[in-house]
Amino acid sequence: MDIRRSKQTEHSALLFNGEEVERVESFKFLGVTISADLTWSTHISHQVRKAQQRLYFLRKLRQTHLPRPLLTNFYRPTIESLLTYCCTVWNPFSNVTAHRDIIVLYGPDEPVISVHPSQRFHVSGDSLRLSCQAEGFPQPAAEWEFGGEAISDSGSGDLNITNVKTSQGGVYTCTLLNEETKKQRSKSILLNVYGNLEALSLCVCM
Repeated sequence: MDIRRSKQTEHSALLFNGEEVERVESFKFLGVTISADLTWSTHISHQVRKAQQRLYFLRKLRQTHLPRPLLTNFYRPTIESLLTYCCTVWNPFSNVTAHRDIIVLYGPDEPVISVHPSQRFHVSGDSLRLSCQAEGFPQPAAEWEFGGEAISDSGSGDLNITNVKTSQGGVYTCTLLNEETKKQRSKSILLNVYGNLEALSLCVCM
C-alpha cells in the first residue's frame, strides 16, 4: 500500500545484470499467456479463437454422419488438448504431476437444420426426418415447434414425421437451449408438402 502524499505513477526501471528488463503487456511461458495484470483474459481469448478454428473442421466431419467414437478420436487431440492443463513440481529427489481439467461452457452456436430426404417438396404420404443440431457444451437440448405449439421436446434434435399430410406443411422452428448457460438460439425452416395431383403438376411445370 502506497501512503505517500505524492503518488508516483511511473515506476523506476528494473535492472538485471545491469540491463533494463523490458516491460510487456503479456508473455507466453510453457504454452500459457500471462498478462501484465495477472488475469487469464488474454490467454482465454487466444484459446477460444484457436478452438473455434478447429471446431469448424470438426463440424464438417460431423455433417458426414461419422460414428460418435470416431468423432471423439478427432475431438481429443484437436479440442480437448486445449482444455487440459498439467502442472509438474519437482526437486532433486522426486517429482509429482497433477492434472486439472478446465470446463468451458459455451453455445449454442448457429443451429444447423436439415431435412432427410433432402428435396424441394414432399408428397402426402411420405416419411421424412427433420434434424436440428448446434455446437455447445454441454450439448444443447432441442425443441421443435409448429403452429405455435411444441411438437417434440426429446432434446435429441430429430423430428420424425411418418405419412406426412398436406396440413403438416409450413414453418417449423427449432429452439436449442444450453441448460447451464441458459442461452438459447432458434432457427426456422419451411417444409413444403403437396398432394399427389399438386406434386404431379409441379413436376410437369418444371
